[in-house]
Amino acid sequence: MAKTTHVIVNADVDGISVSPDGQIVYGAAFGYIYGWNIASGTQVFQSAYIGSPDGTAVIQSSGGLAGSIISNNNDGTVDLIDPVTRFATVIATGGTRGDYVGLDTTNGSLFLSQTDSIERLSCGPGCYFTPPPGVPEPSTASLCLGGLLLAGWRVLRRRSA
Repeated sequence: MAKTTHVIVNADVDGISVSPDGQIVYGAAFGYIYGWNIASGTQVFQSAYIGSPDGTAVIQSSGGLAGSIISNNNDGTVDLIDPVTRFATVIATGGTRGDYVGLDTTNGSLFLSQTDSIERLSCGPGCYFTPPPGVPEPSTASLCLGGLLLAGWRVLRRRSA
């Protein structure tokens, strides 16, 4: 049976996403994007007022947009929120009613749902919302390297015995 644990208490938010370092969970509510430290539950981020945020995603790449937050808004716009200045820049208009976002793990892009369509958002070469295929996450790469080192050590030990 699955078990849930409280991460953030008394947060009435929508469209949650997580920072690239896995330390902050973001959610949309009451015209803002809020962020909480996952370990402590302490609020550590509040964007400038952006109107009608709903679905969120965080750019995971190592480039200049890393850590920037995407907001799919109910008014049909899409915003890019700078994690340092906390201000939003409208990067897309003309949608119907933005709601959910979903990660496309086959190429690192983002799906944005609208009332009448599903749109794809990408952030350019070397930029992604989730690591593209073939790029292991750091923990996966570390475990793989550790396993290879252990296997090599066992082979050398058998040869010397």
